[in-house]
Amino acid sequence: MEFIRIIIWILMLSPALVIGQTTFTSPLTQHNPESIPTTFEDIERTLEINSENITLTTTMDDGKLFEVYDILEKKDGLEDVRFLCSSRNKENLVTVIIPNQKKIEILDIYRRSDTTWKVEHLRLWLD
Repeated sequence: MEFIRIIIWILMLSPALVIGQTTFTSPLTQHNPESIPTTFEDIERTLEINSENITLTTTMDDGKLFEVYDILEKKDGLEDVRFLCSSRNKENLVTVIIPNQKKIEILDIYRRSDTTWKVEHLRLWLD
């Protein structure tokens, strides 16, 4: 039964991610959730996915920061949907992971830090 639910979820989500646009909003970001201690940031972020790119918009006190990633590959799996992307300057690879859940509550983003060049893991907690 669980397998059928996952297949239905993939079929429902996949056309929107290929043809149209899917938007997720997050009021809370968890930094490096696998490390102890982990840190949380109350910050408004929006992730928009369309057939060609993913845009991460961060709303700050002094304006908005837009990060646009070109989709190189999309993989539909039983546990999640994964997007392999590149930054517009082609210098960084970014992975966006959407777990297969009845109600999508989190998104994971893996990207290289602009300052340290280490891979950072952002977990967006969704509305």
